[in-house]
Amino acid sequence: MVQSARIAAVIAVGVATGAMGAPPTPTAVGVGSSNVTVIGNLTYGQGLVCSGAPAPPGPPVGPAVAGPLRLAPRSLACTPFGPSAARWRGGSKGGYSGPITTPGAGGHAMCLAPVSTTAHPATDTADAVASQTLGLAPCDGSSAQNFQRASVNVEYEPLVHVATGLCADVVGSAVVLAPCTHAGESASQRWVLGTSGVLFTTVNNADTCATSAPSGHPSTEPTRGGVGTPLTDCTPKNLTLDVYVPANRGPSPWKTLPALILAHGGANSGGSKEQECFQGTAEYFAARGFVAFNINYRLAGDHGPYPGASVHLAHTPRSSARRVGVARSASAGTTAEGWNPSWPSAYPAVRDMKAAVRFVRANAARFGVDPTKIAVSGGSAGATNAVATGVTFDGDYKDELTVEEDPTLATTFLNESSTVQCVYAHWSSDGEIDLIVEHDPQNRSRFSASNAPIVEFHGTQDTTIPISHALAVQAAYNATGVPYELHRLEGWAHGAWCYGCEPGCPNGTAVYCPVMDAAAFPFVTNHLGVL
Repeated sequence: MVQSARIAAVIAVGVATGAMGAPPTPTAVGVGSSNVTVIGNLTYGQGLVCSGAPAPPGPPVGPAVAGPLRLAPRSLACTPFGPSAARWRGGSKGGYSGPITTPGAGGHAMCLAPVSTTAHPATDTADAVASQTLGLAPCDGSSAQNFQRASVNVEYEPLVHVATGLCADVVGSAVVLAPCTHAGESASQRWVLGTSGVLFTTVNNADTCATSAPSGHPSTEPTRGGVGTPLTDCTPKNLTLDVYVPANRGPSPWKTLPALILAHGGANSGGSKEQECFQGTAEYFAARGFVAFNINYRLAGDHGPYPGASVHLAHTPRSSARRVGVARSASAGTTAEGWNPSWPSAYPAVRDMKAAVRFVRANAARFGVDPTKIAVSGGSAGATNAVATGVTFDGDYKDELTVEEDPTLATTFLNESSTVQCVYAHWSSDGEIDLIVEHDPQNRSRFSASNAPIVEFHGTQDTTIPISHALAVQAAYNATGVPYELHRLEGWAHGAWCYGCEPGCPNGTAVYCPVMDAAAFPFVTNHLGVL
């Protein structure tokens, strides 16, 4: 793990000179460089955009309810983006504490808390004890509802109830408070709160999760993604990018240049390639010998198709609407079953970023790019898309749908590979990796020795995408031996674009600070093999 002090050292010693240049001083600057030429709004392919009709009335979806927790099999209530009773967020790390919440009926959040006490009579080997059962209660802001997820550099971690100092433990199918074991040595006290919001336990090889839905509730049945959620009047939309190229290449050690593809943030629901922080990074790398591609991609409001959705193409009879991705997904190694509309924007977002990679590779000669030296980058949602691009199989987020189901796929250079050689990420999650694995009948891990090396920047106080998700990816990379460099931004929250340029930097996407680019640059160039 790389501490944030490394950034200052990188700036002090600089990076390679010559064609790649050297980093500027660490001050917030405006975008605009005479060393870079920008070619705007090129089309890199198309994607379907649709009208999203509301789902018709149906059976209850299983809201969280007050009462004790229980454990449920992964194949039932534990599907990510499935029933709200099994989706969680919160619980601060790093010495701080906070509530852990789950969506409640009518959208009113409920909080994890001790809800009852169970007396256990004395036995021949143990004294009589009383254990507090964990469950859901209306959030009241009290310290009794605060938990801390212990800061350890492993994916699974103890869940500590701050008021008592006890740990969440599994007894049978119940979740109770019990004395903490040393460093979470007991499997029944190790948990992971995934990006998808599922609270898994290591009991039964992580195939169980904590849920507040009663046994037999409809929410514990497998979801059927897309049923009753028609996407209508789907039409093609041009997907655009801006190209940043060195204005005067001059003498260069390479006949072709490395490429960097950037994806903006905005929770897959907002943002654009016009955000200054991404324009600044594109200029930074282009001024040092890269060709940078800053992309737009489809957002939640575009209602892009995903496997399992009912899709109706515009200018065709409404009766021609059909559920897409069912047959093809099986042959692709995934399944349309279980894709759920609670995160419909994830599939088209990653699909589009992979399409951008294929565009760059197919047009390498046009832009003077080396097709074997392509990196991807982004912030928040864009970084999550980038990490998924660097980790998932080449056919993931592409092969699930056919060209007949989504005609715009034919515009995305399907014969090219979307593999990349490096990922440069800001506060990313592993949610889109989890998503594709959850729909793989073989439950195959996407982590392997062939993954792209990652350099990640993440605030230690990020509550939007907690740093635990970066630590989970780091642990998986450590197991496969692939380089993963984590820069911990101590004390910073989500979207720390001003890191290293404070004070006097109005944090946000409308500002550019070169410090993280300077720190990431040696990692990216090294793993692209251009230094």
